[in-house]
Amino acid sequence: MQSNDMSVTELKTFAGSGGYETIWHPYHDGSTKLAGFNRWAAILGVQWFFYRKLYMFGVGALIGDVLLLGGTPLIATAAFGPKNGAGIALILGCLFLWRSILGFAANVLYYRKAVKTINVLSELNVTNEEYLQRLATAGGVSIGAVFGLLFAGILARFALS
Repeated sequence: MQSNDMSVTELKTFAGSGGYETIWHPYHDGSTKLAGFNRWAAILGVQWFFYRKLYMFGVGALIGDVLLLGGTPLIATAAFGPKNGAGIALILGCLFLWRSILGFAANVLYYRKAVKTINVLSELNVTNEEYLQRLATAGGVSIGAVFGLLFAGILARFALS
């Protein structure tokens, strides 16, 4: 099944709430290379990716956050000295750029996961009702993953202190 053969119902079933099927429409039709800006992914970062079951991208966002928040202050201090306004501006500018990248990439990554999942599940020999149920289960959200991420963060904090 090509991505153009997918129905809005399939995309909506995969995404669940959030109106992603309408956000994805221009990207799905090929009229744009971006699927809009996802402010929640930009603000929440790692948590949004885990909430939407994009675990590998969530781990990538976490690594990016750690490298950015750990490395940029070192570079800023080396370049501008400690407690310098230019160094703080560099740190905030890099953080803003990183979060903007996450915001623009999030909807595209989520759409691609939807397409991949729909293609895999459409090959199964199941009833339409079971197909839509499996699609909803594979997509949607996972609040448990967010709580697991929070718990892992708490454990890591205690382990590092």
